[in-house]
Amino acid sequence: MARKLVLIDGHSLVYRAYHALPPLSTSSGQPTNAVFGLAQMLMGLLDQEKPDAVLVAFDTAALTRRHEEHDQYKANRPPMPDDLVSQEGLIRELVEAMGLAQAETPGFEADDIIGTLAHRARAEGYEVLAVTGDRDLLQVVQPGVSVLATLKGIKETKTYDEAAVREEYGVEPSQFADMKGLAGDTSDNIPGVPGVGAKTAQKLVQEFGSIEALYERLDEVKGKLAQTLRDNEQQARMSKSLAVIDLDAPVELSLEQLHWGGMRAEALRRLLGRLEFTSLLERIPGAAETHSAEIAIVQGESEIAEACRRLREAADEGLWVVLVKLGERPVGLGAGVHGALYSEMAGTATSPPAPLHSWRGENDSGVAPRPPSPLDGEGAGGEVCSQGGDVSYFIEIAEDQPADGGLFAAVSERRVPQPVAELLADASVPKCGIGLKDIAASLRALDVELEGFGFDAGIASYLLAPHRNDHSLGFLAAQYLGRSIPAPDVHGPDDTPGPAHFAAVSLDVLRELRGPLQRDLDGAGLRSLFDGLEMPLVGVLNDMERNGIAVDTGLLRGLGAELEKAVGYLRERIWELAGQEFNIDSPLQLSGILFDKLHLPRGRRTKTGWSTNADVLEALAGEYEIVAKVLEYREYSKLRSTYVDGLLREVNPKTGRVHTTFEQTTAATGRLSSRAPNLQNIPARKEIGREIRACFIAASPETLLIAADYSQIELRIMAHYSQDPYLVDAFQAGEDIHQRTASAIFDVPVGEVSYDMRRVAKTVNYAVIYGMGAGALAQQIGRSKEEAQRFIDNYFRRLGGVTGFMNKTVADARLNGYVSTILGRRRPIPDINSSAGNVRAYAERAAANTPLQGSAADIIKAAMVGIARGLPSCCADARMLLQVHDELVFESPATEAQRVGWYVKGVMETAVTLSVPITVDVSIGSNWRDMKSLDEPA
Repeated sequence: MARKLVLIDGHSLVYRAYHALPPLSTSSGQPTNAVFGLAQMLMGLLDQEKPDAVLVAFDTAALTRRHEEHDQYKANRPPMPDDLVSQEGLIRELVEAMGLAQAETPGFEADDIIGTLAHRARAEGYEVLAVTGDRDLLQVVQPGVSVLATLKGIKETKTYDEAAVREEYGVEPSQFADMKGLAGDTSDNIPGVPGVGAKTAQKLVQEFGSIEALYERLDEVKGKLAQTLRDNEQQARMSKSLAVIDLDAPVELSLEQLHWGGMRAEALRRLLGRLEFTSLLERIPGAAETHSAEIAIVQGESEIAEACRRLREAADEGLWVVLVKLGERPVGLGAGVHGALYSEMAGTATSPPAPLHSWRGENDSGVAPRPPSPLDGEGAGGEVCSQGGDVSYFIEIAEDQPADGGLFAAVSERRVPQPVAELLADASVPKCGIGLKDIAASLRALDVELEGFGFDAGIASYLLAPHRNDHSLGFLAAQYLGRSIPAPDVHGPDDTPGPAHFAAVSLDVLRELRGPLQRDLDGAGLRSLFDGLEMPLVGVLNDMERNGIAVDTGLLRGLGAELEKAVGYLRERIWELAGQEFNIDSPLQLSGILFDKLHLPRGRRTKTGWSTNADVLEALAGEYEIVAKVLEYREYSKLRSTYVDGLLREVNPKTGRVHTTFEQTTAATGRLSSRAPNLQNIPARKEIGREIRACFIAASPETLLIAADYSQIELRIMAHYSQDPYLVDAFQAGEDIHQRTASAIFDVPVGEVSYDMRRVAKTVNYAVIYGMGAGALAQQIGRSKEEAQRFIDNYFRRLGGVTGFMNKTVADARLNGYVSTILGRRRPIPDINSSAGNVRAYAERAAANTPLQGSAADIIKAAMVGIARGLPSCCADARMLLQVHDELVFESPATEAQRVGWYVKGVMETAVTLSVPITVDVSIGSNWRDMKSLDEPA
């Protein structure tokens, strides 16, 4: 069988990929769509063709003989887009990592390189396949040489041999350049003969065979066409020359150098991981995951106790922990230590003790035997362990044992054996892993506490890329190591049980990740933020989730009934105004009523009809009662479903409390969020929101709630950063900042500021922080868009320091690609230099806002860590319960509430030092609504 050579037109395929795929980029903003598309094509091509030799040819920027013959050759082509230019180096790196030879020859195009090598290889007996995105290479088709052309996007292709060329174009492959010489080619700016199209060119080539023969027999052509050909003979001959592919380009590579020995799997895995092409990792040959650590599947009380003893002794730098789940059911716990069972000091090594159980596969009967244990006096497995030196222990903790008795047999009647529970709860043994707080929550459901949070790879990833949504182990393994993680139910080598295999590989990957993650944290100046703030906060949030907050379910149900009554009234009133009953919750039916039946002014069109989004309806609510009632109906319905029905579902029947989950790695600004339930969006300033807050209560008559809220923290941070005299003076003097701003934007003395002026100024203050435009501000304050714009203009005119700060922040973001907060937190702004105006404008708003929101997040997090550290000394029975925006909620014995309040206030106000005072409003009460200021007499 002839050897197969595949010759690839690199630039042609790159452009195909670039235009076929939507814009893609890494979390750092590096464009990648062309690289991704090319990787897909090359992987598919190599898998399909299984070539012996491969070359990817590229064009160069150097002029060719075609430019000398015609100075307008390809002159109509636009320059390469900037986001494609930035991918060129990655494209070359991809080709190299795939083990493919590549070439470029100054003065010659990729087609010339391909034509030359195809001609040379055919003479030496190769079967040649040329791969391209255009049709120029069809002229090299001959017996043994075919062309694979991409037709649509990057997935549809067609293979051309001689018969296929004749069928589609009606000429021989060798006549393809003659057709172009006559008809021209607009993509390459080859002029051809004016007035001669593809059909006429085809007929002439079919009749005369070539341009040279045509002009030798030009007298056989009749009419106006003959004169046109005669007048443009030189141009026709030049156009053919431009189209002809050179078959003698000075390509120095020999055919032997094009041999393809397969992908460079390790380099390719790391590249695809760096580019975040995780979906392509499984297509790399040999990418099946293995683990370097011995898997010790532990069972029996004595063996579990011995395993925990070894883990405790070896965990100086941290105990690595992975919890394995199948569905929602915890089935096992993996714990491991790197180099735990041997020493490498001064180049010496001692033999490690044998693992407790080494997985050896099945016996001849197909039944998994009980592996020998050193505790039984047998050392089986020691030989395997000594090769790697690492051990991953796997302990089954499923609440409901499978019918087959588990991996081997039931561990014990306890779900989590006592030695394991004690080790996990020992805060002096730092725990390392990923998603440690979530692991802690799962273990808590098994009556086990996880304490001592040392290193969390997900938190490290979040600090490095807070704008990315995925901080999972699978993503990080791909990005940093080019590795993949097996599914928990997929067996490993030698039929290792899936959960144990998953735990072992996960532990192995986590250990490998710590080094590069810590190096990146150091390089970005984020290590102190990670070690000093974010990791201590994991333990604080874990405690808060465990504490929960008590809920008055009776009051909540009563509120639900009131909301249901209000929703029912609103439904009836809306139907009355509409003149018929309909489903108010259906956007399609609502649109039909408002815009088709009642002919209200329409907003924007959607795929299913006219939009009934909130912004559209809010613009109409002032004039049309039915629209105002629909908005009210939506608000009450959401409050009932989210904060009444939702809260009731989340009340733990054992504790009578709601235990929300705090999300530490979701907001790009560094802010915390919460879920199950989400307590961040309770409308605190509306009466109904206050009614919901009243349902959060102190757990007993002997306890009280304490709420501590930062006062105007983002505006104070703005004053600190901008050093605007107007803001700084107002805060240092303890003045009402909104009244002071009203004086500025309305241009009146402070003493003449009315209540409405202050209301408008307060909204403008926060509108500036959040980058709100005049249209949105106008809706918020109930004024015209022109008035709103005037307020914004007055603000920036009078507060020049704010203008300067925001402009500088955006300029720095353009230069650096990121913005920073007061504690050095970074937020990358990848779209800050986007050519799309709306995308760039959004990025500019994010850049200006992040130092304010992000610094507020830094400050309250620092306060939380500080409070948690000292609260036991202040009051051993006080607990931190909630964090909502700039507010913290505590529960304390009633007799200690005043002292706890003052302690909390002191820590919060001094957590970070600004150039203006930080103030905290503290209040105390039996529920979250009815609270008295700390300063008021009891």
